[in-house]
Amino acid sequence: MKKYEDYLFVSDLDGTLIHTNKTISLKNKSAIDDFILQGGHFTIATGRTVQNVLPYLEGLNINEACILYNGGAIYDLKKQEFLACHFLNKEQITSDIKRILEKHERLCVQIFTTDTIYIVNHNQRVDPEVLEEKQIFEFANINDILHQEWLKIILNGSHENLLECSRDLKHLISTNIIHTVFSVPTYLEILPFGVSKGTALKELVKIKRLQSSNIITIGDYDNDIEMLEMAMLGIAPSNASQGAKKAADRLTVSNDDDAIFEVITHILPTL
Repeated sequence: MKKYEDYLFVSDLDGTLIHTNKTISLKNKSAIDDFILQGGHFTIATGRTVQNVLPYLEGLNINEACILYNGGAIYDLKKQEFLACHFLNKEQITSDIKRILEKHERLCVQIFTTDTIYIVNHNQRVDPEVLEEKQIFEFANINDILHQEWLKIILNGSHENLLECSRDLKHLISTNIIHTVFSVPTYLEILPFGVSKGTALKELVKIKRLQSSNIITIGDYDNDIEMLEMAMLGIAPSNASQGAKKAADRLTVSNDDDAIFEVITHILPTL
């Protein structure tokens, strides 16, 4: 039996595996290769779409299905197919999203489907991150995409504005219709109730019949909290939010100091 045969290591992408300069270091990639050679199962859990995660996967060894859309979907990269998807209830939330569009004109409102991102705010302001990364998107009127299934919504704007939006959505949260989480201070994400990276990880373990007792997770922000809490060992890099640090069992070096290399090389051998 190989050393890490029963181990599943799940890493967040942005702010954790990826450096601030939007690259994945050779040290991190080599450490992941070694982990897999020793029998380990490695994958990522991210808020990104299938299309937006692919540019980061060149030379990166992933041997399990990955968690996308902050838990909204599980995707098999080798088979290029979704293993699970969880969609928002459009009938219960559309009127509230329309009110936000009218009230908060400076927001960029992005609706995610399995195929693309729709930007539905009237002024057609585009999230700077989307432009910088040349992510695929379409402008749309929200009424024209009601026939499609929505995996999640991102509200992009100032943190103060998003806190107000969160208050506007409070009745949907309290009635178990949606779950909201900040993935960075300028992103308020709207997901189906009960959907998170943590619930998706439980679902992945069940679908793939993996060993649930030897799960290691690492993540840097509040959207990683459920995933950190459910693992045998939850780890936060030193650049993590206070919420992620509090949820983690252990801290390690920052993403820019090769946190994944540090975990595989110096933390896992001590378990």
